[in-house]
Amino acid sequence: MTLSTHATDLQATAPSIPLALDEVGVTGVVRGIVLGDPGAPTTATFDVAAALGDDARGAHMSRFHEAIDHALALVAEEGRDVPSLPVLATVVATRAADLQGSARARARVSATVAWPRTSPASARRTVDPFDTWAEVVVDRTDSGPRTRATIGVRATGMTACPCAQNLVRESARERMAADGLDDSTIAQVLESLPVATHNQRSTGTIELTVPGNGAVDSIVDPVELARLVRESMSAQVHELLKRDDELAVVEAAHADPRFVEDCVRALVRDALSDPVLAPVLAPNAVLHVHQVNHESIHAHDVAAHRTGTVARLRDELQGDVPIDPA
Repeated sequence: MTLSTHATDLQATAPSIPLALDEVGVTGVVRGIVLGDPGAPTTATFDVAAALGDDARGAHMSRFHEAIDHALALVAEEGRDVPSLPVLATVVATRAADLQGSARARARVSATVAWPRTSPASARRTVDPFDTWAEVVVDRTDSGPRTRATIGVRATGMTACPCAQNLVRESARERMAADGLDDSTIAQVLESLPVATHNQRSTGTIELTVPGNGAVDSIVDPVELARLVRESMSAQVHELLKRDDELAVVEAAHADPRFVEDCVRALVRDALSDPVLAPVLAPNAVLHVHQVNHESIHAHDVAAHRTGTVARLRDELQGDVPIDPA
């Protein structure tokens, strides 16, 4: 059965309730892409939406798919892999606005990157995956088009609890003193042996948003962000660990116990002082850091986060922000 070319376009008809909508779109659209240089095959998930005026009943949902395929076709025509998720999201959002005749459109593209690494002691090849995403909003204002771009990374690591470790250390000190060991020997023992504590698998997230017509694709490498996230925790985790690797990870974690708060503060500080990232961060760029520690001795998790402009956070870290007496 062939549809008549004269069929009514219901989406274009006036709605019974004349109310504009902030966004209408599709979520969870999956495509295969080859990302970065050198290219790595991965699965990308797209969420695409556009503003809808009060004079249209609905958006044309198939056109969001067309915007995605248009962006991927451009990449294929150039005979290259997807250079970055922000570039891809920008093309999709721009095309979606064109196809929907909308003044505003948004595209979010997310993927999991298989990051080749080596284990810490045996130097075995391992793969440490992390999630990354980009979101681009295109606004067509009276003064011209404006974009807002965000790039984010989520990676897994390990933390060791400082509080429990301190309790175990003091308890061990008391027991050794009761057994007749002198203070010098006790100090030497506690210095030589890792002190027990409970651990958490931890998830760290960092997002960088560039307002205005700023671009993040040319200045922020998601691998660099993933490295910063992983290094903000007590120890890095790996998919493949031999016995000597396990020892290295456990000892590293217990030598550097961190609260969830410590991880957030360390990640903010390290991002703003990183020799690759810091020089290209605009003062008005917004940094968001979030950390969740999945507790091993509780039935709940703990979390912390911080958001601020690059300028504000740098001032705070340098002690240049006056204390509000209120």
